[in-house]
Amino acid sequence: MTESDVSRSPHSSSLPMGRARRQGESNPRILLLAPSSDSGGPIGKIASHLVSELQILNCAVLRLPWGNDEKGTSVLRRFQIRFSQLRRAAAEIRTGNFDVFIIKTAHDWRTLARDIPMLLISRLFRTPAVVHLHGSQPENISTERPYDPFTVFSRLLARLACGLLVLSEEEKVQWSRRTQARGVRVVRNPYVQRFTDRDFHSTIDGPRTLIFVGRVIEEKGVLDVVSAMAYVPATS
Repeated sequence: MTESDVSRSPHSSSLPMGRARRQGESNPRILLLAPSSDSGGPIGKIASHLVSELQILNCAVLRLPWGNDEKGTSVLRRFQIRFSQLRRAAAEIRTGNFDVFIIKTAHDWRTLARDIPMLLISRLFRTPAVVHLHGSQPENISTERPYDPFTVFSRLLARLACGLLVLSEEEKVQWSRRTQARGVRVVRNPYVQRFTDRDFHSTIDGPRTLIFVGRVIEEKGVLDVVSAMAYVPATS
């Protein structure tokens, strides 16, 4: 098992067995399911920042790998990985050591198929679950076709989770309206500041130049960036 597969806070080695906390214990105990930090996507790296911040707050955190198939992985191998991850996480939940568990995930058929069984297990062992959606498709949850399969399973996901964390107010509105989910909250991705205001001071005369890193589509905020440029001085 590599360091990227399991991350424990300094307090996690003393997690009590059984469902009841020891008298006087107040540090929250969290099970975090997320891709490994060395995975290709951003979720695993964001999860690493979250673990660090939770440790600063004296939370006991156990991080387990979740999802993140490598390219070229066969269907059989993918199923084996999913089953192994599910069994490992279920075993930890059964101990009753955790106050809450968090799934850092996306929102599509592949993630629904792996996240819903995990949420059912959490209900079975009465462990509150929070789903942190790093990009979701609430607009595909139909209000006109309630028996559409994607709609049915998306609503089931929202119903089984004690809370949904999304990245925008628009997502919050859509999830709340289309699933009647109550515990929907907007959160920000962590940002580690590496520059000062002086680093951003331009010494070049002439018009400002903007570099946009991302897909040039409305959902990624490119129109918001264009609108914001109107408030940026034309020259340094």
